[in-house]
Amino acid sequence: MGHGLVTQTRMITADPQTLFDIVADPAMHPVIDGSGTVRAARPGTLVTEQWDPTRATSQLALRLSGFPARNRRAMRRTLERLEEVVTG
Repeated sequence: MGHGLVTQTRMITADPQTLFDIVADPAMHPVIDGSGTVRAARPGTLVTEQWDPTRATSQLALRLSGFPARNRRAMRRTLERLEEVVTG
């Protein structure tokens, strides 16, 4: 698990500009979010998704409660939704 960084990768066969346009548009984040926690974009707000457990006081408690696997699944779903939106 390294330093607790959670990463997911997926090959998405699509125009790179289209992918960038979707990811760069905060209004699209609720559409592609795999965790279900991004419900709407706020006008003028900065959207960042990140999970870094390195400062958690109990790494064991995190693992026992289903993290980082829960985050990994949500990130995977986000990438799947991104692919669905891009490829239609």
